[in-house]
Amino acid sequence: MDILEKLKSAVIKGRINMTDHADEELANDEILDEDLFHSVLYEKCGERF
Repeated sequence: MDILEKLKSAVIKGRINMTDHADEELANDEILDEDLFHSVLYEKCGERF
């Protein structure tokens, strides 16, 4: 299972915990937690590293 699949699985299972710092950084960029999770689940990576 690649890293994207692992992240998707963790989001679906509710196993992602955001740190206070991560929440602050998202807020600074006007991004909601839900937006981040949605992008992990439904957006396609344009490039693999």
